[in-house]
Amino acid sequence: MFMESKPVIYLNHWDYNQHELVKLYIKDCPSDLTGSFSNCAFIRYSKQYKCYYFIKSKGNLELFFSSFSGIFEINDWYLTKKEKPFAIESAKATEGRYIEQLKLCRVKNKFQVWLLPINDKEYPSHILIRFKHNKNIYGILKDMQIAIWSSKYRSFLIERIVENINLVLRQLRSVSRISISKELEINNAETIQLLLEQSYDPDKFKPCPAIYINKLVALNYSKSTIANYHKYFSEFVNFFRSNDIDSFEKGDIESYIKLVRNSKDVSTQYTHMLINAIKFYYEKVLGRQKERYEITRPQKEFKLPNVMSEKEVQQLLKSNENLKHKCILLLIYSAGLRRSEVLDIKISDLNKDRNMLFIRGAKGRKDRYTIFSDKIRDKLRQYYLEYKPKKWLFEGQYGERYSVGSIQKIFDKAKHKAGIQRRVTTHCLRHSFASHLIENGVDIKIIQELMGHNSIKTTEIYSHVVMKKLENIKSPIDNLDI
Repeated sequence: MFMESKPVIYLNHWDYNQHELVKLYIKDCPSDLTGSFSNCAFIRYSKQYKCYYFIKSKGNLELFFSSFSGIFEINDWYLTKKEKPFAIESAKATEGRYIEQLKLCRVKNKFQVWLLPINDKEYPSHILIRFKHNKNIYGILKDMQIAIWSSKYRSFLIERIVENINLVLRQLRSVSRISISKELEINNAETIQLLLEQSYDPDKFKPCPAIYINKLVALNYSKSTIANYHKYFSEFVNFFRSNDIDSFEKGDIESYIKLVRNSKDVSTQYTHMLINAIKFYYEKVLGRQKERYEITRPQKEFKLPNVMSEKEVQQLLKSNENLKHKCILLLIYSAGLRRSEVLDIKISDLNKDRNMLFIRGAKGRKDRYTIFSDKIRDKLRQYYLEYKPKKWLFEGQYGERYSVGSIQKIFDKAKHKAGIQRRVTTHCLRHSFASHLIENGVDIKIIQELMGHNSIKTTEIYSHVVMKKLENIKSPIDNLDI
């Protein structure tokens, strides 16, 4: 009896856009055999080139031989080029599969839960868990020994210790999205990581290494920087879910960054943040020597701020009839504030005698003063009497700090009602504040102080968009008889 010969599979070197891959070629192979490739995570199929392939690395080659040597006769004669570990396929070769892999899978439509401070003599060291009625959330909290029901607040309370907060975050992660009041001043690395990763599908998301967040917190990085670094590094970690990123070398990281830049329409700022987030892990966390990656960092684009005319600002502000919403937009424009700054204003920050507004812990953790207009003061007095905020100037439904997303929705609604068609955002009100002051002849150094800019060069950008004087300048061609 003759032994049936195994089909021959050829491993071909595939050099695509400076990335090294292994392309598989099998002649007249039964579909049930090629179907076995689909069960291997490291093997992919390109519809464009109609072939199976995998990233050329020592580990993948060893895995391929151990998995298929009993099924195929493997011919690797064509693999003559020097191996480069973890080389990455360009996005074009896989028709967007890598682009999809770069995205993190989020779970939408979760119920919102707030952790809020309370000032109560009966519960001096407790925080309130506030949520709209939901049987799942209620059932989970009821079964937790650390949570106690309060008839007074008609909700659950927990003692204000980090372990309790983290336990609530873990238990409610599958059914809710939790927001923690800024007043609680959470600086625990585990809590921060749980908050940042609660929106991702746990079955499809590989958590960021805990030591990464620990190091960011230990070095006193701001919450916004931690969130940005976590986002970009988590994309990196999840792209290589089956690989040991600690063993990566300089070339592997460069290949990934080039892939991202080629696969996505990314800004200069995105590229810089991506590189810095990855460098932080290898240099600050793992303690490797500083590397200069052979990637041309794009020069920062010189973009002029998007400025609204005084007429557009007037239309926008007049279109909003809700008193609270109107006051938020009025304050942003009248004082040149960022969205986060207007949210952080406390009632005690309003200096009515000096017509000054105190901005605490703004960008770069700097405090500053800016102007407090008489017109906005009168509106705020009316707002205060009607809404009676307790701590924050603008508070949410349960007394928590207003959200950034809510402000953008307020702006978009007012913009639509005002009939403004062009693309503008809430931040354009801040740009407009500075530009309109320059138009009115205010010294640029004063504007720098009001805006909270470190460098005068940042403020000077607004001089490029001042149109009042430019409108009166004639082109040389206007003097020609043509």
